[in-house]
Parts: sequence; structure tokens; C-alpha cells
Amino acid sequence: MPLEGYSTLRSGGNADFAYIAYTAEDFAMVTLESQGKKQEFVILGSGSNVLISDKGIRGLTIINRSRNIKLLEGSVLEVDCGCWLQDVFLFAARRSLTGLEFAVGIPGTVGGALVSNAGAYRQSIGNLVQELEVISNGQRKWVEPSWMGFEYRDSRLRQNPNCGDSMLRARIMLKPGNQKVIYDEARSIQRQRISKQPPGASAGSFFKNVLNKELAKNLQFLPDHFKESGIIPAGYLIEAVGLRGFRTGRVGFSNLHANIIVNYGESSSMAIKDLAQLAKVKVLEAFGVDLEEEVLYIGDWNSSN
Repeated sequence: MPLEGYSTLRSGGNADFAYIAYTAEDFAMVTLESQGKKQEFVILGSGSNVLISDKGIRGLTIINRSRNIKLLEGSVLEVDCGCWLQDVFLFAARRSLTGLEFAVGIPGTVGGALVSNAGAYRQSIGNLVQELEVISNGQRKWVEPSWMGFEYRDSRLRQNPNCGDSMLRARIMLKPGNQKVIYDEARSIQRQRISKQPPGASAGSFFKNVLNKELAKNLQFLPDHFKESGIIPAGYLIEAVGLRGFRTGRVGFSNLHANIIVNYGESSSMAIKDLAQLAKVKVLEAFGVDLEEEVLYIGDWNSSN
């Protein structure tokens, strides 16, 4: 099954086998069956934060399309991990629940957001999690958020994607808010995203931001609020080494946002990875910083090299 249509970078090879799960029960069934057979599998949601190898994905690819959302007691939402973040925000906003405004415009699913502890504007989705329903070692159970080991744009499932564990649902704790204020904040965030989002296929920010207080205060081109926080957006470093707008073949760094790699049409995944590697090398040489990808490389990369 071709997978390029299941990645926002619009690249990558085929899956040996693919299964599309439309409900959490369906997703649980195929995951439990795979775990029972000790069969390795890869889970895809929106494909917004991944780069799929040109050689594709060996074994089974499970595409999660389970999208149920419900309001529990208080301000807790129970959401399937296949839900679009945008849909969860809208569900919450219509009920005057605040806390997810930062997620507006992030083109991903809840599951993908949890794996990478996605966020923006000094917020992360992991901080909102009350409980998670998971499948681990053939057992389906609810666990505390500590099970995920959330860190900045990271989690145990990101660090060990082949462990065989999977997530079905999340319970997210929000707060009552003013609906007008919620929508106004969301519109402001959306406008900012649109102003930085280039046309064409991309995965959004390719690299994680850098936390280095010593370096931050010595970078003349860095705005004062970043110097004070010690957070260096990767785009500033990529721009400083001359790669903003740089293009080779059918792939390049955006002129609008230096931390976004754009596939301008039928680029290979290897060409995208090579461009990312160029940025890593140049930034390391110039600043002594080893950029870490926010995008996950999935599939058969060993035979791509």
C-alpha cells in the first residue's frame, strides 16, 4: 500500500501490509492480535510529524482513524487517539473549556501529539493528561501520565517506538473558560501559524528548539525574550548558517520559516533527510549545537542508506 498520501511531507514508499482502524475497539483488536503474535507494527495517525523511508515500512502499518470524543464529569474530555487535535479543540471550545488553544492549527492527531508531547507557546499536551488507556504486553488498561515519561517534545513511546505498546484513548483535563476569550486566543494563534506556514508539503517544524542559556545570551540576532528564557528556536540557528530559503532539487528550507522543510513536488524522503543533515552539520560547526529532529524517521531506513 502506498504511504506517501499518509504523510504531510508527501514522500515515502509502501507498507507491506496496512490496516485502517476506524474505532478504538477496532484499533485495540488489531494491536492485541499483533502483540499476541509478537508481530512488529507501526502506527500512523495524520502523518504530520514523520518522514517515511523511500523503502517503505516492513510488516504491518496500523492507520488510526478512531475519532470519538466525549465529555466526562467536570471538565475532562475522553478522546480517541485517532482524533484530530483541531476537532478536540473545537469540541472543547463549544463547551467553553479552555486549555487547548495552543493546539489550534497543529495538523496532527491526539496520539501523535502525545508521542511527541506536542505543544507551542510554552505549553505541552502532556501537562493536560489525566489518564491514558493503553495496550502493553497484551493487556488493555488505564495508566497514569507518568507511564509516558513526558519530556520536552519527547516521551517513552518516542524514545522506543518499537516497544509494541500503543495508546487507545486519553483523558484530558481542561478548565471552564469564557468562550469569546477562547475563540479570540485561538484566532490569534491561528493567524500567527498561517503567517509562518509555507505552501507545499511539510511536517511543520523539523527540529526541536534548543535550551542553552549560555549560548542564547551571546547570540546577537536572538530577540531578548528568548535570551532571557534560554530557549533558542531552531529556525534562528538555521537562518544564521544561511539556509533560510535554500533549495536543492525539489526540496528546500522555507523562506517564511527556516525550520520548515518543504517538499515542492515528488521529492524523495532521502533528499529531505539529506537536507536536514546539512542543517545539522552547519549548525554544529557554527554553534556547537547538535540539532535534534522533531520529525520521526520511520520505516526501513537501513536499506535506504
